[in-house]
Amino acid sequence: MSNARRADVDLSITEGEAPAIEYLAITELGNTGYVITSGEEAVVVDAPRAVECFLEAAERRGTAISHVLDTHVHNDFISGALELSGRTGAVIGAPRRGGYAFPHLPLGEGDEIRFGSARIVAIETPGHTPEHLAYLIHAGDDTEPIAVLTGGSLLVGNAGRSDLLGRDRTDELNRAQFASLRRLTRLADAVRVLPTHGAGSFCVPIGGSSWERTSTVGKERAHNPLLVLDTVEGFLAARAEGLLPIPGYYPHVGPVNRRGPSALAPLRPTGISPAHAAALATDGVLIIDTRERLAFCQEHIPGSINVELDSSLPSRLGSVVPFDAPLVLVLEPEDADTIERATVALARVGFERLLGYVAGGIDAWRGERRPLAMLPTATPEDLWDALRSDDPPLVVDVRMPVEWEEGLGVEEALLIHLGDLPDRIDELPRDREIWTLCSAGMRATIAATLLRRAGLRARPVATGGVLDLLLIRAEEAERTPSPQEGGGASLPITRR
Repeated sequence: MSNARRADVDLSITEGEAPAIEYLAITELGNTGYVITSGEEAVVVDAPRAVECFLEAAERRGTAISHVLDTHVHNDFISGALELSGRTGAVIGAPRRGGYAFPHLPLGEGDEIRFGSARIVAIETPGHTPEHLAYLIHAGDDTEPIAVLTGGSLLVGNAGRSDLLGRDRTDELNRAQFASLRRLTRLADAVRVLPTHGAGSFCVPIGGSSWERTSTVGKERAHNPLLVLDTVEGFLAARAEGLLPIPGYYPHVGPVNRRGPSALAPLRPTGISPAHAAALATDGVLIIDTRERLAFCQEHIPGSINVELDSSLPSRLGSVVPFDAPLVLVLEPEDADTIERATVALARVGFERLLGYVAGGIDAWRGERRPLAMLPTATPEDLWDALRSDDPPLVVDVRMPVEWEEGLGVEEALLIHLGDLPDRIDELPRDREIWTLCSAGMRATIAATLLRRAGLRARPVATGGVLDLLLIRAEEAERTPSPQEGGGASLPITRR
């Protein structure tokens, strides 16, 4: 199980001289790593932990990995550089100004790595982070590069965020990013742009991002909205918009990458008995139930938190669970693929304290006659009716601020982003039922499980969300005369 999609990047270069470049999209991170091969050698760039897919890519081409490079100190995933180096003997190359505490080849402006008949040249492109490097890929001794690995600087339709290290550095880094983008776009039109971050990553601002993983300098110069901004002031204004909340695990990941993460063998936690899981839960271990939310709501282990096993698992869990929390998983099915998929996804963002999974899952728990809980759910239609009742529930909208800013929401709803909810639970009433709402139901269900764990009465709108309410309102308005015409009810869905 590699947790990556593979595709060769077509460089349109004559075979023999050109290095082959393969990208591996790590979908649960919204990121891409690269394997560049020339002759019998390969270089890997920005690999996350659990590196089998990169080893497989090099092996398919009959090459040995000579170097493992990082473009910057990653805040969104644990680097796989040490793991790859430990398994292959490859030299780790990383930014000279990164502050790494483990042995590595420090790289800065103009430093060069040769492999096979190709070479990689580092150029300093601060902005996403202060130490950030891009890497120019050259065929042989050609002076013009054929591609540039841009990390978190120039992205497809966008540029990496500059606010992740705190407000006190945002202005400085945005100004540096403006200069770095201009430098990169002075490259020839045909140069391939190979970024690490892409749509789906919290390192990317919303707006302008493409689901395309790669591009060219010419395409970016023509279509990237940030590159038409002529002044740094205009750039700064544009960069203040469309920022996603920073996941709670981000501040912890950078320090781990600097000191050097442990090199993991493929993670495979063992099954533990329901009795053992219950004892651990009593001692404060969190039980994370990764089943589909409606199945979870029907019956689950009391106090467990539902975070579905899909591509959003790392960011969702990392936003609501303490970084060093010990975890026990509930998985369905319990086959090797599911176990590896869940544990690799969590290890890549630093969750290492996986104490096991409940062997046999809910069936085994039930079979031992252990208590089960259920979570009542609601549909958008239920919420519509409840909002117009004499005793409407308190609605907590757990979407992201950028979604609230789109203008659609529930009148009088309390706006608490899901990632902020654990720290704001004490603000919520204990004598009133709370209905949680998002755009499709997944985040609402996570929120409701957090509230129920804290002893509050909660009910998620587990399927559908705000847009569904808007449609219900529109249909109701077509059927019901307006108040001015002598009928109709007030409409609790509003543009803010």
